[in-house]
Amino acid sequence: MVKNWFLLGDEAFEGSDFVWGRIELSKEQQKNWQGIVMEQLNSAIEKSAKVRELIENSNFIDCDFHFFEKPKVTKEDVAEFIKPLEERFKDKRIAYNISYSREFCWISIDFMNVDFQAEEENPEEE
Repeated sequence: MVKNWFLLGDEAFEGSDFVWGRIELSKEQQKNWQGIVMEQLNSAIEKSAKVRELIENSNFIDCDFHFFEKPKVTKEDVAEFIKPLEERFKDKRIAYNISYSREFCWISIDFMNVDFQAEEENPEEE
């Protein structure tokens, strides 16, 4: 079962096979998505020792941005959002993906530990 550490904090790690950090936004909230996401990220980190441990034990941050088509959020907007994450989490690589939908808006931020050396030695076949 997957549990959301943004919502559950330490509780997300109890009996869970996998945890993720995901924030769902309304069209109105999408207008201030950067502030909302950063506020919730800071709050989750502050309140949860297990989230802090997850972050400490990671070397990679995978971010997925799924926005409503309108109002349009640009790739440049997302790149600007990523800059403070890069500053804050200097020891971690960050990758992100952007997509658009008419039906939903959500942003996920997942901290993971990736063996980059193994990936470079065994590149995926295309």
